[in-house]
Amino acid sequence: MDDIQGYFSLIEEHYSKLLAKEIIVAYDGDVTHQVMKAITSMVEEKLENEKEKEPVRRKLYHIMVECLQNVNRHAEAFYGDGKDHYPGRGALLVSQSEKYYIVFTANVIRTSHVNDLETFLKKINPLSGDKLNDLYKDKLMEGSLSSKGGAGLGFIDIRRKTSNEMEFSFVKKDEEISFFLFSVKITR
Repeated sequence: MDDIQGYFSLIEEHYSKLLAKEIIVAYDGDVTHQVMKAITSMVEEKLENEKEKEPVRRKLYHIMVECLQNVNRHAEAFYGDGKDHYPGRGALLVSQSEKYYIVFTANVIRTSHVNDLETFLKKINPLSGDKLNDLYKDKLMEGSLSSKGGAGLGFIDIRRKTSNEMEFSFVKKDEEISFFLFSVKITR
């Protein structure tokens, strides 16, 4: 199966489980700062036109930016056949239902990073309130950054702002790369 077709199939399979009623925006491609600005502006305008409450709009905007920055900074390049596949490339879907907005992202990561990321996400997912705030402060104080500049603060912040558990999965393509599928609900 063609790599890109496989990528879309994974997204479609995962997204169908989200049970969203209406897609606000769907994007697949390079996630640059210009793309982030365009997507967030488009979603903001739609929510303003629909008279969504300001706190919900701000929260959704913040979560979209965090998710897009995650893809921008952490989507891996893969050089399997002499070609550069997936660097800074990812997918974003924002949808709405009666009760939630759902932000879904997908990107490629190195298979060797899956265990650490999965362990970290499983650690923060059940936390709430003061425990999340304390972990956020601890990470800031530690100053421990990954090679890509992150300390997991984005995921902690997403969890803090939404109060909803994050959903995620990893689909191993081969020994070198895996797809990272991530979604979070923002209560309306």
